[in-house]
Amino acid sequence: KQKKKNKQTTQSEKKQNAMVFALTVQRIVGVAHDESRSIVLVGDGFKGYVLMNDGEMLHTRALLYEATLYEATNISKVVLQTTLEQDTIAKRCSRLRARFGRTESTIANPILYRSKLGFPLSPETPSFCLDFLSLDDDDEKALYLTIYNTTHRYSIDRSWMDTVISFFSSDKQQQDDTESLSSSSSSSLVRAFISFADCTIDYKSPSRYNTASRLLLRVGEFRITSNLLIPLCSLQSFRISLGDLSLHLANKRHSYNYENMRLSLAARILHPEDQVVDGKVSAKWHTQALENVLQSMNFVTVVMLDSMTATVMVSNDDKKKTRSTERPPKVAIAASFGCLNSYCCKDSFACLISTINEVQMEMVSLSDEQIEELRGKRIGYQPAISEDENDAEMDDSQPVWALEVPDNELSASELRKKHQMRKERTPLSMKPYYTVQTGETETHEAKESFAEDNDWTTIDHEWSREETIPQGQEQSSTWLGEGISIQDGGLRVFPQHVPVYHIKNPFEVGNMNADRYAGTKESPLVGLRIIIGDLGVNCRFFDGYDWIPDAKLMAIQHKSTQEVKEQQIAVSRKRAGTEEDEHNAFLRKKNDLMGDLLGGQDSLEPATTFQNVPLPEERVVSMRLKAEERRLARRTNRFFQFSASGVKVRLDAFPETSQHRLASCLDLTLNDMFLSETLSSSNPIKMLGEWVNEVEHPRDSSDGLVMFKLVTWRPEIRVTSDGTIMGDDTRSLLSLLPLRFFLDQGTIRFIKNFFEKEEDEEYSTPVDDIARFAEPFCKSFKVKPCKLKVNYVPDKVDVDALRDGSLVELVNICPLEDMVLQLQPVAIRQTSGWGSVIGQLTKLWIEDIVSTQLYKFVANAVPFQPLTSVGGGAAEMVVLPWEAFKEEGDVIGAVRTGTFTFVETLAYETLNLTSKLTKFAASKVATTLQGAGLPSAPSRPDRVPRRLTDTARHSLESVSRGLKTANYKIVIVPFREYRKGGPTEAAKSVMKGIPVAIMAPLGGASEAISYTLLGVRNQVRPEIRKEDEAAQRGLHHNLQ
Repeated sequence: KQKKKNKQTTQSEKKQNAMVFALTVQRIVGVAHDESRSIVLVGDGFKGYVLMNDGEMLHTRALLYEATLYEATNISKVVLQTTLEQDTIAKRCSRLRARFGRTESTIANPILYRSKLGFPLSPETPSFCLDFLSLDDDDEKALYLTIYNTTHRYSIDRSWMDTVISFFSSDKQQQDDTESLSSSSSSSLVRAFISFADCTIDYKSPSRYNTASRLLLRVGEFRITSNLLIPLCSLQSFRISLGDLSLHLANKRHSYNYENMRLSLAARILHPEDQVVDGKVSAKWHTQALENVLQSMNFVTVVMLDSMTATVMVSNDDKKKTRSTERPPKVAIAASFGCLNSYCCKDSFACLISTINEVQMEMVSLSDEQIEELRGKRIGYQPAISEDENDAEMDDSQPVWALEVPDNELSASELRKKHQMRKERTPLSMKPYYTVQTGETETHEAKESFAEDNDWTTIDHEWSREETIPQGQEQSSTWLGEGISIQDGGLRVFPQHVPVYHIKNPFEVGNMNADRYAGTKESPLVGLRIIIGDLGVNCRFFDGYDWIPDAKLMAIQHKSTQEVKEQQIAVSRKRAGTEEDEHNAFLRKKNDLMGDLLGGQDSLEPATTFQNVPLPEERVVSMRLKAEERRLARRTNRFFQFSASGVKVRLDAFPETSQHRLASCLDLTLNDMFLSETLSSSNPIKMLGEWVNEVEHPRDSSDGLVMFKLVTWRPEIRVTSDGTIMGDDTRSLLSLLPLRFFLDQGTIRFIKNFFEKEEDEEYSTPVDDIARFAEPFCKSFKVKPCKLKVNYVPDKVDVDALRDGSLVELVNICPLEDMVLQLQPVAIRQTSGWGSVIGQLTKLWIEDIVSTQLYKFVANAVPFQPLTSVGGGAAEMVVLPWEAFKEEGDVIGAVRTGTFTFVETLAYETLNLTSKLTKFAASKVATTLQGAGLPSAPSRPDRVPRRLTDTARHSLESVSRGLKTANYKIVIVPFREYRKGGPTEAAKSVMKGIPVAIMAPLGGASEAISYTLLGVRNQVRPEIRKEDEAAQRGLHHNLQ
């Protein structure tokens, strides 16, 4: 109690000694000049106060309603000599203001300012708010900085940040400050909280670029928090969160004049021509919401990100560690994203990609000075590792000790890693499976009796993706038994359990074999490490245009105008009866019509009175033009979409050094990915996705649908003696799980046309600096084998191409169903550019399919596919017993298995074919009824029926709908006609309704039978039902 009383007394004394200083300034202007550059800072509405106690600052707050930062060159810096005693305060202020201003050669650009496009959500909130507090502990401080509704105008030609830094510090001063912070004896902690709200980054492509565009990157909320320790500690962490990010794109270089006109001190710094605006267009922009302003400027929202959280670790310790594993990366970023969405049409997508390519090429291309400096200069040294070793190393997704290699075969470092990892994992509880080694080189596996329970095959293991099991056999384990010859050297048994690692994110462990790739004894120092976990991506590409090309509209307008004009001239000549001027006759017609409407006005009045009033024919032209605009505009119901979930990325970038040439290591995994479309059907169809089949190819939980690894090395010589720029050397490995395709020829044609460049398209990659940019050189690009299951629906056959010898057109003769293709492993070497690699990969796969699997296009055609499947099942009845007889196996069991396979296949094909035929009949009846304006059968549920009982509700509803339609045409409509016209009209109505009365129940019954057989089929073959469920997963909000 005494201590608490003393503390309260001390606090009361401090309050009595406290002093507050407050300051309010209407405008603050600061100018910093260099030889040719100047930085001008204008602050409006400054308010601040300082709370002090006994000379110690306790709290400081500074508010700035609006801050404007200019970067300018050739600003006047006149300093006038004057006598202070002879001037008044007003004259002194006037002379001070005259010390800077624009000249004829001044080039000024606003860098930061309060946003001027649209009305802010909180107009009274200041742009900058800074709070600095001293906490109860004297060594702890708190810093709060909030920036609101601020725009940064980005230009690729300017580096204003370097200019600002150069004004206030030099290299020597920065070094002295760093050393003083590091060597300071006293330490303090600053808790920093920085937030940005409703801020914008504005970019307009330079006029020298081929693509005219303007980008607005809107940030709803961005926060940075950290505990800053002074002096600097060896490892500093930052927490970053972001929400509501959107990217807006326009295909024009909209002028900045409207914003410039409203900036503080714009009339004094900027030229008048930079502030001229069209009042009719922009007069009300400052009173409208930002969305309305962007819509009036034809901006399109192309990218949206809902959330992102990241942890950034910065290492400040430059001391060399004794072990490379103890050295953290210079910068490590671990980020977790929400969902990234993109919505584009063909023109907006082309504009966005072209804009990004131009900026990227500008950033990575070498200047003339850099080319001369790097000409003939070697970078690092060639690693002492061959290409085969590199490729083999990339195939190893686990360390060498991951499969329980005996301790005596491991090095000391690998042994330490092995036992360290054992502490972080829980071994799987299972019956032991052993490998017996009876000598130094000879190895035998126990072969006695198969275990009855094969559930262990669902255990996670990397090697399950390889096809090493003979056809007709299943994965199984065996017990160690008799029949193994043991040599005199003794028997050694090594456990071969498959370990299960409980690691939250396996991307965060390991060095990605960087020491092997770099050719060094220790892992090289990582300059930047980026880890991204569980990112979701949705890219939707619509049919139509976001910005309708002017050429198309002008062509339509010209054609319609010419037609109307010819009609008008013909009518005018006929009424005039003379060869008078065509234009005057056209205006005379307008005058006559308007005169009649106004009540007998003299038709001989000059024809210029109503020349601006459109005629009905001119209105027709305008209506045609608007209808064409609606037809060409974005069609939200027709699109194809790429979706990916569970995207995990790890990137390690290594700084340039003389010890190695390794540049980066990248691991990319997509847990799920699919491509859907609504072009061939009103309901979305998954045209590409995972082929889920636990019987034929079970999937491990650690596998990704797409797994990609990329390693890059800097070239030994960046610029050759003749000036050729060399790209980075790359080696990559791609692995795909089995894929399922539902393809439509019309959809494929649309996607192809979407990414093709039109002849009159104005978006193109700049060619001025194309020679300064080099594509990567793929020393090795390996793709592992993959299986495909394809359904294909053709649209039409190109007869002319077929006559010219195009064998691809044979595919378009009839549909294909359940065609299984095996893509062989491919290794492409010594190829420049990713485009060439993809082209060669596609060519090799097509050649292999044509040469070895062409018969499947006939066997899996719709007329032959059921017969092929049943014939394959019948062949099993003969092949399996014969093979068992040759191997002296269980012939009776083989006969039983073959018979069961045949019966199951026959039942499945019967149910499947009958279900499809009845569905086809129901769809034809529904189309006929819809054409007559009558309700058709109800749409099928989104969920796939698992068994027969799941089909009852929809089947009953389909039959009921058909009976109701028949009752309406046979009973209700004739009764109404009877009340209107008597028995004769009622009889006519009954005769007209007989076809509908027959077709409607027939269509409902067909749909009920089709859906019921579908449920029975799925109950008989659950693996097919799982494939159908996987084909629907992700397309509807109620399906997970």
